[in-house]
Order: sequence, then structure tokens, then C-alpha cells
Amino acid sequence: MVESRLLRGISEEFIESCRTVLSLPKMQLRKINEWVRSHQQVLLEGGLPSREAQAAADSIGVTRQDFYNALSLLSTLVFTQKPEDFATQPSIEFYAAQLKEMSLGDKIEKAQLLFKGIQLSPDEIEYTRQKSFVTQYLMPTLEDLQVTCDLRAIFRSLPSGSTTSEDHENRLQTLLGFTPIAIVSLELNDAAGNEDISTFQLTESDLKFVIKIFQEALTQMEIIQKQR
Repeated sequence: MVESRLLRGISEEFIESCRTVLSLPKMQLRKINEWVRSHQQVLLEGGLPSREAQAAADSIGVTRQDFYNALSLLSTLVFTQKPEDFATQPSIEFYAAQLKEMSLGDKIEKAQLLFKGIQLSPDEIEYTRQKSFVTQYLMPTLEDLQVTCDLRAIFRSLPSGSTTSEDHENRLQTLLGFTPIAIVSLELNDAAGNEDISTFQLTESDLKFVIKIFQEALTQMEIIQKQR
């Protein structure tokens, strides 16, 4: 049944966020629709970096949160479809039925502006659904990555509460120079939705090494991608 398939696991907060999105002016819903139709791969890839989302939201004239909520609504309804749904009714009718299940039947007319022309094939939907499982549910996955570059001061001595000699005071105030440091913060999510944030620092040589390793890994991934 559509009801059990859709509403199982959907929170009231999510439904309210959908209502907020569908309460946006028609012009903004049309602009979101135009953006998504030009970037339908975003629905398949399952996410958009915060900076890109902010740029898209600014160009449309909505908040980043409303933009994210619109993508979440689209993804939720698109990926609820099964192959038999394509055979029995057009997508817009399917979406309308699901909106009614979410007590959003009064927003169907405006939802049509958001969903118009967005059509993914059953194979694309099923592939993405299964890819989501193997790439997100088997082990923790990267949710966000932030890097801050810092210029670290180097003194002759480090602060020490146990040393009070005049020589120590002089060494404390002797600046030898600076060295660049990259401070990296990784946010990971596991299958249960638990977040884990790890923060560490890299020297310039460490960062070059990490970039080299990732570049080599990317080369292999591109080779694998060509074999699909």
C-alpha cells in the first residue's frame, strides 16, 4: 500500500517542512523546478555541498533551508516510486496521491509547479536506491568536510606552569617564525544517523601527501566508472 510505504519513518517535522516549501510563492517554486530539471543528477547523487546549495538558493531567492527541504521533498516522493507505479499512472498523479497521504492535499496545485517535468526512469531510481544502501549503510560515510588554514607561531619555549625562571620567560617571548597548518574537520554519519566529528591538523607536506593519495584513488575510481 502507498500509505505504509510512504509514511513509515516520515516525521511530522518533515511534513511541516514540506508544507513550508509548498507555501512559497509560485514564482520561486517554478525557479526551483527549473533548477532541478537542469540538475536532475542531484536527485540521483543524493546530496549537494552546502556552498553549491547556498549559491543555488541565492539565485532562486529562497533560503538554503527551504532549498534543501524542496530537494528532500522531491527525493522522497521520487524514490518512493516502484516500477509498477510507472505502469499504472503518470508521476504527477502518483505524487498527488502521496501528498494526500501526508495531509498536504491542499498543496497539490503548487506541488505540480515543483514537480513539473522532473522524470527519472525506473532503472535510474532503482539503481540509486540500491547504491544508497551499499554506499551509506555498510559503514560510516562522510557528511561534511571543512578545512581551515592557520599560520602557527613557533616560540623558543612552550608555556609551562611549572617553570618560572628568567631564562624560561625570555624563551617564551622569543618568536622564531611561523609555519602553515591545515585544520581538518570531518563529520561522519552511520546507518543509525549517529554523527561523529573528528578534527585533526596537517602540515603542508602532510596535506600534499593526502592530496596525492586521493588523486590516485580518484584516478582508479574514474577507471572503474568507465567500465560500468
